[in-house]
Amino acid sequence: MLDWPRILKESPIDGLLEETNPSVRYFALRDILDRSKDDAELVAAKHAIRESKLSRDYWGNRIRKATGKTQQAHTIQNTSPRTGK
Repeated sequence: MLDWPRILKESPIDGLLEETNPSVRYFALRDILDRSKDDAELVAAKHAIRESKLSRDYWGNRIRKATGKTQQAHTIQNTSPRTGK
């Protein structure tokens, strides 16, 4: 495995933790910093993924393709992709 801190001039962690990309932030917190599932920052990042425009657009398009119907944003945000509830 590469010793990336030695190779890089500075740590990429700060960039991975930026709030502009909640998915990247979530995985950095969980997988790199080993935060527990009940960590407040991890929970907030997971919530931010659901609230992000990218996520709403993705799930809205999936729902439209599957049903042929347009869904309201609040319906998409509160629907789990795994359970549909």
